[in-house]
Amino acid sequence: MAIAYIEESKELKRKLKEELKIIINISPDSLSRVDELGINLSFSECKPIFEMVLKLFGNLNACDLNQIPRDKLKKLIPITNSAIQLFMQIKNFDPRITNPFQSRDDLINQLCSQYNSSYFPEIVPVVTYASMESNNISKLHAAAKAVIDKLQDDAVGFKKIADKEVKEIKDTVDKVRNAAAETGVTVHSSHFEKEANEQKKASSIWLWAVIALVVITAGFGRWCLVYYLNNMEKMSIPQALQLAAAKLIIFSLLLTSLVWVGRIYKAHRHNYVINRHRQNALKTFEAFVKAANDDQTKSAVLLQATQCIFSPQPTGYITHESEPSGSPQILEIIRNMANPNSK
Repeated sequence: MAIAYIEESKELKRKLKEELKIIINISPDSLSRVDELGINLSFSECKPIFEMVLKLFGNLNACDLNQIPRDKLKKLIPITNSAIQLFMQIKNFDPRITNPFQSRDDLINQLCSQYNSSYFPEIVPVVTYASMESNNISKLHAAAKAVIDKLQDDAVGFKKIADKEVKEIKDTVDKVRNAAAETGVTVHSSHFEKEANEQKKASSIWLWAVIALVVITAGFGRWCLVYYLNNMEKMSIPQALQLAAAKLIIFSLLLTSLVWVGRIYKAHRHNYVINRHRQNALKTFEAFVKAANDDQTKSAVLLQATQCIFSPQPTGYITHESEPSGSPQILEIIRNMANPNSK
């Protein structure tokens, strides 16, 4: 049912448009026919009526017929057709007929009557409704456009605010990350400070051990010397050799212990100096980073701090322990500064 209604409405609109196209192509001057019929018999006095009728149908042609119901279209088609027929009779009026003045007046009266009783009453409501609808649509379009423009402006404003907020958040995160990194490096220097203090304390203990062994060894050597000088004549050669061997062994053990304890003291002292150096280096890290103006310099400082922490250092416990070479790290620093885009 609905499909049939829609299809019939489409067909009616098509027919009405075709007939309206015929009317709007008619001009008031072509209906006056002054040149053909002369002043007395022409329709020149009816030109205002022609203009009113043609304008009325022209307004109907400009309307959106999609809003017009089917039954109204059924009424408008015969009305339009009757107007076309009247205009054709006026354009084809032949003055050679009997009583042409009466026939001309009949056509004029018929057009005026149709305008008053049929054309105007049926067409004006349609034109009025379509105009109101068109104005409403235009207003809606204007309002919608204003809303869209405002939304676009707001979107641009919100985007600027969002970009600013995102930039501020990113800057804050970068600052927090950098501060955490710098503070973290500085805070971790306390580990080396603790280790340096422990190494210093241990070296002090072993220093006293060295002093004690020196005193014991010197005292034992002096006692042996005095004892031999005072009792040399009383002892036989075998007794002297036996006692000398025993004392030599004891003296050798004392010297060996003294050397061994001295090396342990040296190792602890060495590790104390190394950890104190690491502590001082890390404490100054933040100052060097803040003084740097570019990322390459900061990377170089961080690389040096990392080297200070993780590079192996001589422990002092091995006699021929070699010093670590810093050339690879220096080459890395130079390469990073020469290639700013390298990561």
